[in-house]
Amino acid sequence: MMLRDYVLKTNSLLKNSGFPEYINETRILISYYMKWTTANYISNLNYEINNENISNINKLIERRIQNEPIQYITQSTEFYKRKFFINSNVLIPRNETELLVIQAIDFIKKNKIKNPKILDICTGSGVVGISLGKEIPFSNITVSDISSEALEIAKINAKKHKLNINFILSDCLKNIYGEFNIIVSNPPYIKTNNLKFLDEEIKKEPKIALNGGPKGTKIIEKILEDIPRICKKNKYGIFIEIDPDLKENCIEISEKYFPLNQINLTKDLNGLVRNLVIKNL
Repeated sequence: MMLRDYVLKTNSLLKNSGFPEYINETRILISYYMKWTTANYISNLNYEINNENISNINKLIERRIQNEPIQYITQSTEFYKRKFFINSNVLIPRNETELLVIQAIDFIKKNKIKNPKILDICTGSGVVGISLGKEIPFSNITVSDISSEALEIAKINAKKHKLNINFILSDCLKNIYGEFNIIVSNPPYIKTNNLKFLDEEIKKEPKIALNGGPKGTKIIEKILEDIPRICKKNKYGIFIEIDPDLKENCIEISEKYFPLNQINLTKDLNGLVRNLVIKNL
């Protein structure tokens, strides 16, 4: 079969299965299996593809039809201009989470913090902490997670990006000591009762990385309650991703543990409240 014909057939299959990005996903899955660039993919459209390759690619297509996220199938995702390895042991990084990186960098530069000590709690695949380590020279990066499987993925990504960082297996801040200038976190923040309403693809992601307890703020409050003991005494910034619907609760919790600090909510590019920001200047 000509590759072009196989592509048309696969496009139709994915389209009829309800995937709006079917053309792009066909290209990604075929290129992933064949180890092709986009240029290779295009240049081979008028060539034959053998039955063995078709059979193996069809297995990937079937996984996609079963709503397995394409990032898990290809074991790859992009975040803040870089490619990272992921699998089903970690949450798939979202574009809006890049705001954590942007705001932390801005805080460091504006306050001229040299050699900042940065902590990434609930790191998952490590994309936030690693991105900060690559963007901020001479920074000291520590990442932590309750999942040993997630930390193994973070280690792979740190090695991939040639970054020497510290890894700590910890339930929130339980095993973390020292003082930090910057604390970032994308913790679980979905209300337990809302998990059943998630899209089928999101249901494939690890529940431990999604479940924020009955009110959605269980892990957020656990982090905020313990954070003061590890903050640098002069200048520090705390940046935590939250659900827009939790904004009032998060402000209330923050004021409880940081009554004298500057507390703000910031919005993402869609105009939705995305991050809780606590500063001490």
